[in-house]
Amino acid sequence: MTDSTETLTAKPIARRTVIAGAAWAVPAIALSASTPAFAASGPVLSFNNSSYTGAACSVISGVRVTVTESGSPKAGVSTTALLAGGFTFSTGGTSYTGVTGAGGSMTLPDIAVPVGGGNSTVTGTASGAVSASASLVGTVQTSPFYATSDLTRRSASGVPDGSMPAVGGIFLSPDGRLIDGSSGYVWATNVNRYGNIYQSGSNGQWSMPLLKRDGSTTILRNDQSETQTTGIPADSQPIAGGMFLASDGRLIDGTNAYVWSTNVGACGLMYSSSNNSDWTMPIRKTSGSCVFLRNNASESAAAGVPSQSTPVQGAMFLASDGRLIDGSNGFVWSSNVDSCGRIFQSNSTGNWSMPLKKRDGSCAVLLNDASQKSATGVPSGSTPVQGGLFLSSDGRIIDGNGTGYVVARGVALVGVFYSASNDGGWSLALAVQKTTPTFLDNGTEKSAVGVTGGSMPAAASSFLTPDGRLLSGDAGVVQASNVQTVGDLYWDGSIWRWPIRKNDGSCTFLDAGTEKSAVGVPAGSRPIVASSFLTSDGRLISGDRGTLQASNIDTCGQLYWDGHIWRIPLRKRDGSFTFLDNGVEKNAVGIPANSVPAAGSSFLAPDGRLISGDQGIVQATDVSAFGRLFYNGTVWQWPLRKTSGSCSFLDSGIERTATGVPSGSEPVAAASFLTTDGHLISGDTGGVQAQDVIAFGQIYYDGAIWRQPLAKKKTSC
Repeated sequence: MTDSTETLTAKPIARRTVIAGAAWAVPAIALSASTPAFAASGPVLSFNNSSYTGAACSVISGVRVTVTESGSPKAGVSTTALLAGGFTFSTGGTSYTGVTGAGGSMTLPDIAVPVGGGNSTVTGTASGAVSASASLVGTVQTSPFYATSDLTRRSASGVPDGSMPAVGGIFLSPDGRLIDGSSGYVWATNVNRYGNIYQSGSNGQWSMPLLKRDGSTTILRNDQSETQTTGIPADSQPIAGGMFLASDGRLIDGTNAYVWSTNVGACGLMYSSSNNSDWTMPIRKTSGSCVFLRNNASESAAAGVPSQSTPVQGAMFLASDGRLIDGSNGFVWSSNVDSCGRIFQSNSTGNWSMPLKKRDGSCAVLLNDASQKSATGVPSGSTPVQGGLFLSSDGRIIDGNGTGYVVARGVALVGVFYSASNDGGWSLALAVQKTTPTFLDNGTEKSAVGVTGGSMPAAASSFLTPDGRLLSGDAGVVQASNVQTVGDLYWDGSIWRWPIRKNDGSCTFLDAGTEKSAVGVPAGSRPIVASSFLTSDGRLISGDRGTLQASNIDTCGQLYWDGHIWRIPLRKRDGSFTFLDNGVEKNAVGIPANSVPAAGSSFLAPDGRLISGDQGIVQATDVSAFGRLFYNGTVWQWPLRKTSGSCSFLDSGIERTATGVPSGSEPVAAASFLTTDGHLISGDTGGVQAQDVIAFGQIYYDGAIWRQPLAKKKTSC
């Protein structure tokens, strides 16, 4: 995939009010013919393309190998083509031999792309001839989802499988439509590439440059209008707002044909603060020199920035020696940087964060006070996305600026953030690998009935399908429809309840299988647990009766029930900490500032202490991440990952080392952990509970059996 600018090589970043759009393009077969490794006399083989692309479980057709001698086609040559990396010929096997025709060419049988996709080669050989090879690229089958600022993942509405994640909840479909996954609205058609959204901090309006499939250019605006550009040559590359980069190096404003800069080799991303419309953009000239533009000033030379540095965002550049340099004053923000993500700026505080991958593979988060901190729970070599988010090699979007919370799993491609300047909410488009649904039933893995691939594991044996059905995989029963997201399923010893937010924002809950409207809960509230919802103004409301449980809530942790009492930890908007104890709110004891609500009455402190807020007791130290606290009717267990990467679990309050669990594994529930290669391992015995796991849902116990839904890697087409 390519960007409309060169900036993705350094993963540069868009600020908050400038939604930096990485202009993804649909992968295309290269048009240049492959060539042999060296020139020689005698027969020479070549392929008609240097690279061929196909989706997993599809075929690549039209691959042709040609034999020439002294530039002339040579017929009647016995030629063999060899495949590798799981690619096979539709006729069977990985080898095919045929004879070139009158034109010196031989067309190969269709090439089947393996279920997991991947990168490989096709090689052509003939006796006495110079061999040739071409690349094979298999893309995984994906479904469209988007993540939101409440850290939930939602299915994209009206977006076809295989679409490319664009900006916010918008996707670029294979047929060139820009589709809003939150509503199915089609913003534009016949789109080849798109640039970055520019959003004005003063009025919230935004614009986005588009390159159409016929080479024409337009500007899309948030009022749903699309206008033709002025003064933009055909096939110019969309950059940001109304700006395009022409092939002659002119950076042109398509709204009025104004030329902002000339001899431009590469553009970074605009930077704009959240409360004004001023912007800054870094540029590398064709000569290699570095400058930056401001909307209220002329082009300025970047101070202290070496020639050929990569423009990142604002006035920032990444030098070849790994220094991240502010060209406005020469300040070095960081060193030994390999790549950068995009900046995320808080509307409420003005503070910003920027994810970095260092040259040794380690990941860090840069803050606006020039401090850096190690990214929590982020594996070495992960790709920085935006703010504190990283994409790991195993497809997890991880919040490294918090507790290492996994926002989404099985992610193949990531779009770019969209963050509205007026409410601070954000969304992020994702292409998520298609999966096979199963569930654990008291430890026995079973196939989910009636659940389509690509569905999201919810709780117990239930999945949320791409079309919004909440479906019980043990019997294939539809429990609810038009579901956008769910909270935690909860059983109190006699009945179970499950909170739901629908696609239209309305709130309901399942009450022992019967769906009921939530009483007194405003539309758009976040489902938390049982029948409780968190409103936008911080009220925690029990939707079965409309009762206010707590107010001024910022964040909720997991509800924990031990058969007698239930508790849920809360962080208030003023930074204080409380917990609900059978519905009574109590102050948490001994919890330091900036702690994270964990489960029950427990909180995770910034220094890694897991503290029980009912008595202020430290339950564990050096904790970087936790899974789900689980009570099986007799004992409770809680999986933990330490700052060193080692894994342990609390067993009714006693910390034990997890058996057979590799360092860096993700804590799941009870004593279970998910390894980076997809093994779900029970840390109390070391036993493997499931393999090829990409994602998992909530473990649920109803007093007799426990179940947990899983999304597994597809192993067959």
